[in-house]
Amino acid sequence: MRLSKRLRCVVDELEGSVSVADVGADHGKVLVTALLEKKIERGIATDISEKSLSKARTLAFEYSVFLDTRVGDGLDVIKDGEVDTLVIAGMGGNEIMRILGRSELTFEKLVLVPHRDAPETRKFVVSRGYAIKKDYKILSEKIFYDIIVAERGKGELTKTEIIFGKNDTSNEDFRSYIVKRRAFLKSVSDYSGKEAEKKELEYITEFFYDGKGNS
Repeated sequence: MRLSKRLRCVVDELEGSVSVADVGADHGKVLVTALLEKKIERGIATDISEKSLSKARTLAFEYSVFLDTRVGDGLDVIKDGEVDTLVIAGMGGNEIMRILGRSELTFEKLVLVPHRDAPETRKFVVSRGYAIKKDYKILSEKIFYDIIVAERGKGELTKTEIIFGKNDTSNEDFRSYIVKRRAFLKSVSDYSGKEAEKKELEYITEFFYDGKGNS
């Protein structure tokens, strides 16, 4: 089946997992692909929408794999110790934090793709007892996404890691993001005077340019 670059990255990050829950699984492509490729042994797809899960069941049937599907809000339908890896890859950072924050469950690995509020999500994940091992930017279908992979353990984040993840300029997608983000922030800060955006522009210039705007 066809996967976007975003979903392909999520599937690849499941290597080494055994049992995986995908919250907000929608069409179920991540888990069905991971099962087909034998990256995982068991997949549990959850979604608050029965209609969405019906698409996941149909896809699993089409590819002849067993997929456990459960209708519910967040982690309410997952039992303690039932899965070692949690995927949340289809919603904003605030919703991801809400789901993690209202549950006492812990996981060996988190694979998160916050569509917004990535810096706040990073800080929250670390505060919940996880260390971020990988955190990189990708460009998928003309949209930039952050792929955050965390494992149980004590973690710390630098100032740049909170804002930009663990990217470096060898990541072509990240380089493209920085160029476009800097151009946007320059246009905004020149006219709106928003302090947070000015500060982000200063960080980009400090850490990814020579301090004068030259890369």
